Amino acid sequence: MDHEDVAAESLDHYISLDGYLTRLSSNEPVPGGGAAAGVTGAQAAALIGMVCALSEESQEITTIAAVAYKARQRFIALADADMTNFLALMRLYQTPRGSTPADQRRQQIEAALNDAATPPLEMMALSEELVGPLQTLYARGNSNLVTDTGIAAHMLVTTINASGLNVRINLKSMKDATNRQSILNELQRAEPALAELQSLAQAIGDNL
Repeated sequence: MDHEDVAAESLDHYISLDGYLTRLSSNEPVPGGGAAAGVTGAQAAALIGMVCALSEESQEITTIAAVAYKARQRFIALADADMTNFLALMRLYQTPRGSTPADQRRQQIEAALNDAATPPLEMMALSEELVGPLQTLYARGNSNLVTDTGIAAHMLVTTINASGLNVRINLKSMKDATNRQSILNELQRAEPALAELQSLAQAIGDNL
């Protein structure tokens, strides 16, 4: 497949789970780790939805279910954006030097690096939004599904850590010190949520 044809693709185009995994394991540039992080986050959100569906109905549970559904959709959209932005960056790197003025090329690459860092940063922020709902489900959700709640927490830990790796690899090539620091600050803001998710997952495991 021509790499440029992939830019218009989304994860919705993979009819089966096996189709997605086959493509993930291929030599094509996308989907890759960024999309996998998004799918992991979407699975966590789907598990939250399942726990809600099997818990005693209340306004609180209904609200969490709605939040989880929106998060699931958003994670997939971010996985798609990650693929699109990565391909755009790759095409810029493949453009022969001298085809555009050096300063212009550097600016284009800097902008593309920033774009490539944006979906994983948003995945981290979206994971943070699900900490409170998960804690509520642990306290008041269906206790028979506590392991599913714990697995969702573990998956969000993975989403945050994986997304952080993708942000940092783009940071390495950025030249704009101000933008680099701003992105580093965003990475640091995810640390409390990461700690809470790890603590929740540990507590669930310890109490089985």
